[in-house]
Amino acid sequence: MEIYCADLGPNLRHITLAGRLDILGMDKIADQFAAYATEGKRNVVVDFTGVTFLASIGMRALISNAKALHKMGGVMAVVVGDDLRKGRPARP
Repeated sequence: MEIYCADLGPNLRHITLAGRLDILGMDKIADQFAAYATEGKRNVVVDFTGVTFLASIGMRALISNAKALHKMGGVMAVVVGDDLRKGRPARP
């Protein structure tokens, strides 16, 4: 699992995730994702187009961080690719 972050303006952050967002992937990025999602910026776009598998633990992290951001007055938007949107099985 890989995570990248770019600030696109004073109130907009773009977080890109790539790989398998399963328990091993979350163990690798959980703290970093939470920091990127909730520190300093009020609006966050999370790009899942590079995620090949999304487990419930990944959904939990996304939702809990979106709620934390919302409590601070921010908004989180999620962009998904064809694999997740159409429920296709993960690529090797």
